[in-house]
Amino acid sequence: MGLTDENTVETLACHAPAVAWESASEVSRLMKSNEIFPLIKNPTTREGITNRLYSIRCLIPTIMTFFEDIKYLEPCSRIMEHLSGHRIKMGINTEFRKRKDSLYESLVGAPVRSLKTTAEALFPVETSEGHLEQEKKGFLEHQQDAYNQLWLFTMRHFPEMTEYTTKKECGKKKPNYQVRPELWNNFGQLASSLGFDTRCLSQYPFSYLIENLVFKLRPPEAYDYSPSGIQCPVEQISRSLQGAAPKISGLSRDPEFTSDRSLHSSRKRGIPYDDSHKLDKEFLFLNQMRKQYISTRVEGNEVSTFFVKRNFFISFFCPTETFLIPEQRAAQNTRSGSGIEVRFSFRIGGLPLTQIKGPQHPSTRFTQRIYLSSAK
Repeated sequence: MGLTDENTVETLACHAPAVAWESASEVSRLMKSNEIFPLIKNPTTREGITNRLYSIRCLIPTIMTFFEDIKYLEPCSRIMEHLSGHRIKMGINTEFRKRKDSLYESLVGAPVRSLKTTAEALFPVETSEGHLEQEKKGFLEHQQDAYNQLWLFTMRHFPEMTEYTTKKECGKKKPNYQVRPELWNNFGQLASSLGFDTRCLSQYPFSYLIENLVFKLRPPEAYDYSPSGIQCPVEQISRSLQGAAPKISGLSRDPEFTSDRSLHSSRKRGIPYDDSHKLDKEFLFLNQMRKQYISTRVEGNEVSTFFVKRNFFISFFCPTETFLIPEQRAAQNTRSGSGIEVRFSFRIGGLPLTQIKGPQHPSTRFTQRIYLSSAK
């Protein structure tokens, strides 16, 4: 850390030089003017740093951007608590991992034991709202995927399921989302379909919602009910609703990693702004998160809001080997790691990430390093 000053860390925050033209040109300008890494004077060393910065394909993090992202994780965790009964508190040390493990283990321990096998089998993957497709994989991979899909559900629906909301757009009214109680039932159904046995299923049945609606329309204090009450028709309606299949709607467009529009740094961290949340909501599914940015050259002026959300998701929840494409995996295996190591961001102890050397993938977001292969 002796060669990295605070201004360098703050200036590089949220840039993605290998993805966006704006980031690449800004990094070039900053390095040439000695505004970043001013303590490193050797021209060859500075050239090596520049080349390493050009290869970073994720949003460069800082401790500040980490805490901003925790604000996005907070409403999602409030929803997850209803499945496990665990209160989740966000931290940056080993306590984070302990709390994460308690939540994770309470969920992944729930799938029926008959499914626990090392052989590959067909497991469900949600590809659009309420629509599941079968995917062949091992049980351990399904276990992690199932857990991640629950978090993606919370990312899509947190404004309608919690007191939190999206950020206000400039010149527009403050976002006002209507609470949608049926989403709790959908959340429980998804968890059940993925193999989990959770309290959410009994806590938010359709019958509970129907009874509430009936009593609002005909309050018991103002109306007399028959001796049998309303239980029988409520159960019939509940069964009918449970049998209704969601409509399958295709994507309105393909997700994009880059955009020609400038994106302020405030839109690259923390809770998303309202417009971007609505715009990217349809892409917050596992199959879309797995799509790789595999271009070997910068193609857009700026990263897209979908890129930002994917970067957030992978940083917190996805093991590296799940998302590395073959070329990246080969580069990781052959990298010598020689030269001077300069840490320009912070390693957050205990996060559920797999640390690898080199900035090849977004899942290294909180363990990012620069390797100066030409350092003197």
